[in-house]
Amino acid sequence: MLRRTTRSGGGINIYGQVGIDEITFGEEVAPAANAKPDAFAYLAGIQTALPFGPGILTLGLEGAYTDPFLYLREKYNKNTEQFGVGYDVIVRVLSHAMENLRYWQGYHYGGDAITATVSAGWELAHKLNIQGSLLLLVHGVLTLDSQWKLYSGSEALATTPTRENPFDLSEHGAVSYTVLATVKGEYQISRNLGAMVHLALPMVWNKGNESAAMVADLHTSLALRYTF
Repeated sequence: MLRRTTRSGGGINIYGQVGIDEITFGEEVAPAANAKPDAFAYLAGIQTALPFGPGILTLGLEGAYTDPFLYLREKYNKNTEQFGVGYDVIVRVLSHAMENLRYWQGYHYGGDAITATVSAGWELAHKLNIQGSLLLLVHGVLTLDSQWKLYSGSEALATTPTRENPFDLSEHGAVSYTVLATVKGEYQISRNLGAMVHLALPMVWNKGNESAAMVADLHTSLALRYTF
């Protein structure tokens, strides 16, 4: 599981974490027989807030790296009627007709990912708040349900970003690249009335890990808030 831990001093906040799902350190060649895939993750970031004009300026930079098999999971076995390794929580939800839904804790982009995020914002207390961010995401072909087994000693070592599952050669494709730009603004019109606008522009190359040209979309939302 990957979460933030922080240490702050002055106007700078520095945080970082190492996540481990399976303790095997990376090798330059395929692991020996009966070894499990590497399962590490690394996250680090820095944030700062400082006066700027009549308001407060915030700046942030964060990067993360996750191994391809960070979340080792196995599918449901119909013969044993059991879920395999790695299912953290199975919850029966009344609103979904008592269906068993899967939940897990972890990094929201999963394994097999490299991310970098730059963010900035400016806030005028009780009046105006503007936030913007730019996310760069590189993701291999492996997903939460990608199948794995113990290395036999002959498979190629899986490294992020992957183009093929060494345990299932039918799972292959192109590396996906995503750029996501977001802008959010909030304005307090009066004591009781506020407005919000949110813009997001995702741009994806090789969407779904299939070789394809860039696709883009623009998401917008507007809102008014009245408090009594």
